[in-house]
Amino acid sequence: MPVFDPEQRRRLYQYSSDHRMWFQKWLLNPVSKALLGILPARLSNLHAEIQEFEGLLGGKLGEAITVEERHLPFLKRVLLYQKLHQAEKQEELRYKSANQEIRKKIDALTESVDQMMAQEWFINARELSMPSITEFLTLQAAYEVLPVAIGSISSKYDEKFRILQSQADFLPRLCAVGERDGVRLKTFRYRGVPPC
Repeated sequence: MPVFDPEQRRRLYQYSSDHRMWFQKWLLNPVSKALLGILPARLSNLHAEIQEFEGLLGGKLGEAITVEERHLPFLKRVLLYQKLHQAEKQEELRYKSANQEIRKKIDALTESVDQMMAQEWFINARELSMPSITEFLTLQAAYEVLPVAIGSISSKYDEKFRILQSQADFLPRLCAVGERDGVRLKTFRYRGVPPC
């Protein structure tokens, strides 16, 4: 079981909070809104686990903490999310400066996450898989409740499944809207479709 010093604990608490906000904005709240407050058990359990872990980290921030084995898959998910989030920030900042000193500071933004990800527990822990919004909602309902305006849907006929709403069209449309509205959507992953 990994032990984190007070500084690492504060960082993990912030990372966990960032992940919770993403989870609520892009998954929990849209599904809840579309289903009028009814939440599938998988989302309810995941939300409870997120709150429990964040509460555990936020208890005594000035003390070291030992994370139990059962929380390691979620902790790995949080660190992977944070690494992606920080890498996107680094990418944006690199375009703004060619100065070597500034670039070194930009590269150093991920050092704390990289140190935690290099530990043996991280390498050996399984990753908690996050569900996709389309596991709970139809494409039409997902388009209507996502926090970005997607516009009207021009449905395609899916030959394989013989349905009118093709799932292969979901992420590319979402990426196009993100580019139009200046929203970064690289945190979305969908089976069979590359990220934006």
